[in-house]
Formats: sequence, structure tokens, C-alpha cells
Amino acid sequence: MKKQPNKKTIGAFILAGIIAFLVIIAIALGLGLRGGARNMYVMYFHESIKGLSVGAPVVLNGVEVGKVAKIEIVPNPDTYEFTIPVYITFNDISRIVPLSIDQADWSEKEIITRMIERGLHGRLVNQNLLTGQLMIELDVRPAKTKMTFGPASEIPEIPTALSSLGEISANVQDIPVREVVENLNQTLLELKDVISPAAKVSNDLSKKSAATLNNFNQAVQDISRAANAIRNLADYLEQHPEALIKGK
Repeated sequence: MKKQPNKKTIGAFILAGIIAFLVIIAIALGLGLRGGARNMYVMYFHESIKGLSVGAPVVLNGVEVGKVAKIEIVPNPDTYEFTIPVYITFNDISRIVPLSIDQADWSEKEIITRMIERGLHGRLVNQNLLTGQLMIELDVRPAKTKMTFGPASEIPEIPTALSSLGEISANVQDIPVREVVENLNQTLLELKDVISPAAKVSNDLSKKSAATLNNFNQAVQDISRAANAIRNLADYLEQHPEALIKGK
């Protein structure tokens, strides 16, 4: 005769499974609440953030102190421009930044606020040269920083400074490339006007010196080609100033 299963054992097994499931859910919710309770800060970078992604580290003096939590893109329907707020969260910052006894009970926001007053700012740096991944490097030394009171104005903002590449790009854009190239082009054209008559005089006086005449003619042609090349270069650099840094 087949033995009947023990209903009490089955019930106890099911009850244990339900309790275990509830415990797992409670732990997950607790972790989520603790993660959500973390203070969030926003940064606006006034350059391309290509290579920066959610989860990228935020470092201070080479020590990872936080991560990129969220990146948004907010359009402005009036100006057709886009603002890109980058949100970051910190680890236990009080364990990383040394505090005096009087500051021992400071909250994370108080610590970050005081650091901003002393010059705390962020900039983009390469995390991996091969993949082009970026991370955010924090520094407390004074620098030329910029703040943006954007759509996330209710969230504390950390100022930003241009990266090394951004600074070079900004300086290149300030150079009057077209004016410089046009002046050089005009100089070459004037030099061509001086050499051309000299070539004709040389042709009259030295008919036997074919090599000399050829050299003069070749010089005139080279100057013409150089003038055209410089004109083309001016047009290209005006449209692609970053080519001076990255190459064509």
C-alpha cells in the first residue's frame, strides 16, 4: 500500500520557502532604500562627455570615492540646445576625507559643501586610452571652474573644469586661423609677383641657361600650388578646428 505524504512536513516546507522569499525581498528593499538615500550631486561638463558612462569611477587623488549614477540629456525647446547633467554618488566620504574632532559629526553634504568652498571641482580624464573610456577626477586645488544652474538646480552642484584636451581645443578655437593663413597666402602671392618678372629677365639675359630658367619656372609653380594648398587648409580648419589636435 502506497504511503501517504506527511501533510505537516509539506506545510512546513512551503512555509519555510515563503519565509525565505520574504527575507530576500526585505533585504533587497533595504539595500535599495539605502542606495536611494545616498546623496546625489550633479555636474555639468562644458565639452563632449563621449566615453563617460554610468558606473564610471569618481576618483580623488587616485582613490575611488564614488561612481557616476545617472546621465541625462535635457533639451531646451527655446534655444534648441541640450544640457547634459551627470549625477554622481559618493561612497562613505567621511572615511576617506580626514576630519577634525569638531567636524566628526558632519554629514556628507556638509563635507562636500566645505570642500567646494575650498575649490573642489571635477574634470574628465582618460580611464582607458585604448577604449576611450572616461572617468571623473576630483581636485581641491584652485582652478578655472564653471557652474551651470540647469534643470537639476535642486540637487547640489559640483563645479567642473575643462579637461586637458578641452583646454587645448578652446585655445585653438580662439586662434584666428583664417586670418593667419590668408596673410601667409597674400605673402606668397606677392612673392610670386616678384619672382615672375625676374624669371622673364633671366630668360632674356640667359637663354643658354635652361636649367636656371627651369628652376625659376618651377619655383613660380610651387608657390602657386602652395597658395592654393594654404587656401584649402584655411577652409578646412575653419570647419574642423579640432583637426589641429587630433589630426585629419
